[in-house]
This record gives sequence, C-alpha cells and structure tokens, in this order.
Amino acid sequence: MFTKLTTLLLCILASSNVFAKKDEVSLAWEASPRTLDPRFANDANSQYLTELTNCSLINFDRSGNQIGNLASSWKWTGPKTLLVTIKDTAKFSDGSPVTNEDVVATYSFLTKPNTSPLAGAFRKLISVKAIAKNQVQFELNEADSSFVDNLFIGILPKELASRPMLSDIKQIKGCGPFVISNAGVNDFTLVRNEKYSLGALAKTLKIVIKIIKDDTTRFSKLLKGELDLVQNGIGRDQLKSIPNSYPNLAMDAHEGLNVTYLGFNFRDPILAKKEVRQAISLAINRDEIIKFLLQGMAEPANNFLSSDNPFHTKLSKMSFDLAQANALLDKAGFVRKGPENIRFHLQLKTTADVNFVNIAQTLRGQLYKLGIKVEMQALEWGKFKSDVDKGAVQIWLAKWIGYKDPDIYRYVFASESFPPHGGNRGWYSNPQLDKILEDARRIHEIEKRKPLYVEVQKIVEQDVPYAFLWHEKNYVVYSKSLKGFELYADGRYSSLVNVTN
Repeated sequence: MFTKLTTLLLCILASSNVFAKKDEVSLAWEASPRTLDPRFANDANSQYLTELTNCSLINFDRSGNQIGNLASSWKWTGPKTLLVTIKDTAKFSDGSPVTNEDVVATYSFLTKPNTSPLAGAFRKLISVKAIAKNQVQFELNEADSSFVDNLFIGILPKELASRPMLSDIKQIKGCGPFVISNAGVNDFTLVRNEKYSLGALAKTLKIVIKIIKDDTTRFSKLLKGELDLVQNGIGRDQLKSIPNSYPNLAMDAHEGLNVTYLGFNFRDPILAKKEVRQAISLAINRDEIIKFLLQGMAEPANNFLSSDNPFHTKLSKMSFDLAQANALLDKAGFVRKGPENIRFHLQLKTTADVNFVNIAQTLRGQLYKLGIKVEMQALEWGKFKSDVDKGAVQIWLAKWIGYKDPDIYRYVFASESFPPHGGNRGWYSNPQLDKILEDARRIHEIEKRKPLYVEVQKIVEQDVPYAFLWHEKNYVVYSKSLKGFELYADGRYSSLVNVTN
C-alpha cells in the first residue's frame, strides 16, 4: 500500500510540474530592452518587447509585408494625406477601449522635436487628427512613400501618451497580447492579456525572458531545460552538433531581413578616400566566412536588399580580389613600409557578442594580407553604440535588422540623416544621392520607385559607404516539447501568442 501511495504521489507531483511548465515559456536575449515605452523603442529588443505588449496601427507578417493590427484599413487620399480606419473592438489591458484619440495623442507626442529617438521618422508629419469615431488622418508636408511602415509604434492611452518616457510597469497600459508583470535587471515576465481583443488570446499564460549575455551559457541552459528557445543566440559551432548530439532539441531557419556590414567613418582622412574603402571591401573573403563561421547560413551581400526584395538590383558581385585591392592602395599612395610591410593602421570596433568577435578577428587577418594592421575592440553594446553614434570609431562591424522598405537607404546614407536625426553614422554625403532619395520617397507607386532605387544602389556600390558583407538567416533552437513557434524575417517574436509547451 505504501508503495502504491508513494507512486501515486510521485505521479501527481510529476503531473503538476508538467502542467505548470505548459503554462510557461522561457527564452533568452543577449541584452535587456532599453525601454518598456513603445514611443522610445529604437533598439531591437525594445521593439520586440513592446510589439508583444502593445497594439499598433500596422504590423508585419512573417516575410515583412504590411498587415493591419489596430488599423482595419488605410489609404492615401492625396499625395500627402493618409486616412486610417481603426477597429472598434480593441481594449487596453485595464479593459478600457482604444480610441482614435489615443492614436492621435501617441503620434502627436512623436511630432514634437527632441522628444524621442523615433521622432525623426515623423519630421514630415504636420498633424494627426481624429476625423470620425474610428478614423485618423495623417497630414504630411510632403509625400513620403515609406510613411506607413513607421506606423508600428505601440498605442498608449491618451492620458499617458503626453507624458515623458514611462518606466514603471504599473503605469504602462498596453493593448497587445501580453502584459508586463515583472521587469527585473536580468529577466522580464509577461503574462497573458485577458482583455486582448484583436485576435485570439495567447495560448501560454506566461512568457519569461531571461537576459543572458553569453551564448555558451544560453546553450547550456537550453540543454538543462531552463530555457525553451533561443533565437539567433547560439554559437554556430554548437548549431552543427544539434541534429546528432541533442535529440531533445530542434532547429529551424528562415530568411531574414538583415545585413551585416563594415562601416566607414568618412571624417577619417584615410577612410575618406574611395580607393581605401573599395580595397577593403575587395580584400574581404565573404564566402570563406560564410562557409566556416556562419555554417553556410547566409548569402553574400552587395547592398541592403536581398535578392528576393522587389527593389533589389543585380549589381556586379563584390567578389574577393586581393590583387585588385592591393593595386588600388598602391595607386592611392599607401605603400607598404617597415618590417611587417604595413600600409597603415586602423581600429575596428564591434560588440562583445562572440559571433561578431570571431568575424572581426577573421576580418583582421584578411586585411593584414592587404597590408592593413587592425586593432580590434570588442565592446559592451551600449558603449559600442555610443562610440559609433558619436563618430568615435574608424571602422565598425555591425548589423541592420528588420527594415522593410528601400527608404532604409535614406535613413542610413542621406545627408539629412546624420545623428541624431538618422542612422548616417559614417557621415557620408553625396548630393546626387540625396536628391534621388528624396524623389523616391515622394512616389507611392512601386513601379515608378524602382528605377530610382536602381540608381541609388549603383551610386552606393561605387561610393562604398559600407562594405556590405552578407544577409544571414534567422534561426531558432528550441525544445522539441515546444509547439507553434515560427521565425519572422525581421526577428520579432509575434508567434509567441501561438506557442504551447
């Protein structure tokens, strides 16, 4: 009898643990989101978090195509006037309705200069008005074909939307599928928003996001069952062993909206010379790095846009050509000197992420063959971004992710996009390019925009403000008990609403 009772108790305990686990999914990020407030979310993890806790006018499907979220429809009623109709079923987490006045208040805040790092995307916005019970009108001072893509900002109640950045989770009322119940230093907990009404309720009651900076530690915790999934955060060497060595784990991969690049500071006298930038790009053996460091999970890049993008232009392949690279530097007057035959020294900065460190070390070796001696610095993310934003860098290794529209070229390379107004952190300027980018953003029809972006891509290819390296696939490693997770091209975690464990 004792044995039967003991067995029964153990079964009950085991069963209760399983059921408790089924109501929770744990994942890991390499860095904390910088803000919980969707009006200030300009880093990837902040956007990932606020997309789960807030509803927005526009969202994106797995491939990065626009879909409505709070917006049921939208249309340009004139070259500079956008009319958005919102759904009348949405509710905030306290049960109060989401109205057009909340939308107006959220975007009115972003029209004020120097209020948010996202305000630069709305400099062309003159006004936003509630037109009818469920309609909002955006009026621009000039046509902007990329404007709709910017309507991903999470909506806040009007009484909160006029305030400075919110940091207290008790203040923040979202209309997304989850609610933040805890925001610690090293972990964030989301619980299902029982008032969510823009889709089905999340299948999982709780999402735990753990901040784990080291990819080896993330993998170890995944093996121990302390994590259920890790997206884009496991070392490539470890990925190779998963199919055969870890039967409890699975891996998926999907094309991503991203590009890894080497950036150049045009204020540096060496890098201001086009021949130097061209030579560096030619000296990088992309195929070698993709094969041995990225395990083949990438395709070489020669611009922002991958080959399946409708605006992609087939350019001359930026192939590895060390002889041509040497000839360019010789012609530019950078001769080899000293016992090491060094032409000049450069400092390369990147993040402390092990994958970027490994890539940077390989780039250093490849450029040494060109006669460039590179000093590498691997920095914590905040310090790295600060140095790049301030121009306290010569060359830097980084990645752009999540962009959908070719207007990314304007944000990154236009003269009007110098920090803090945009992402032109290399201080590159070309008046001809500026004009084409402005013309392109004023045209809404795709077929009319395409020829302009052909010219944009050709100019950027010649000027080499970046050495574009590759487009990586997104990948996820997860416990086989986890069901329903799907990778999104921009790296978002939207499919967590459908996950069960």
